[in-house]
Amino acid sequence: MHTYRKQRGFTIVELLIVIVVIGILAAITIVAYNGIQSRARSATLTSDLTTAAKQLKMDQVTNNLYPATVAQANNNSGLRASAGTTYSYTVNNTTNPQTFCLSATNGTQVSSITQDSTALPGGCTNLALGAASPNALITDGVTTSVPYYDGGSGLKSITVDLGSVQNVSVVKVWHYYNDGRTYYATKTEVSADNSNWTTVFDSATSGTYAESASGKTTSFATQPVRYIRDTSNGSSTNIANHWTEIQAY
Repeated sequence: MHTYRKQRGFTIVELLIVIVVIGILAAITIVAYNGIQSRARSATLTSDLTTAAKQLKMDQVTNNLYPATVAQANNNSGLRASAGTTYSYTVNNTTNPQTFCLSATNGTQVSSITQDSTALPGGCTNLALGAASPNALITDGVTTSVPYYDGGSGLKSITVDLGSVQNVSVVKVWHYYNDGRTYYATKTEVSADNSNWTTVFDSATSGTYAESASGKTTSFATQPVRYIRDTSNGSSTNIANHWTEIQAY
């Protein structure tokens, strides 16, 4: 005589639980893969930009000018790029020092680099160009030391209004620099509403620095910014405060 045992199957609830668990694991896998892919692209862009910038600087040493286009770089051989990477390039050989900004794009990721090796996490667009400020010289895109804006003596600050809230992660400030002077009590702050300010550079904690044609580059975590305020209190040369340019990226 055979005894048959009734076999128990999966209930609907158990099947749903399994499906949900599989869905969660699949989502985690996709997110992890996308993160790895994003980091790989970022590393590729950084590598491409570093190599390309070195080539542009070599061209400048050879020809006393940066190449006018990407195609003319490296003796008309162009700039090398990894698969999927494309370049966007702007140059100004009429200024002193001569400048360039090179952007590399791969998929949805964009990164940029300038002639002074400043890494920009986005494109080369100067968000402060033409922005409202105490004097048009401050946001005209020209970084030469002269002409400059004289902000007066003592503790003084100037504010640049970008016109609308922008995502900013780099602010560059040029004071008068022809004699390599050092300005005192320098501070750079950013704000979205002109009321709540975040200090991104303060010489009281980070130390003073000698002014140069490269300006002072301050990088910080990307945040919404409309207003940029820069402060100083005279310099090692005299009691006046001078600004030549403020840029934002």
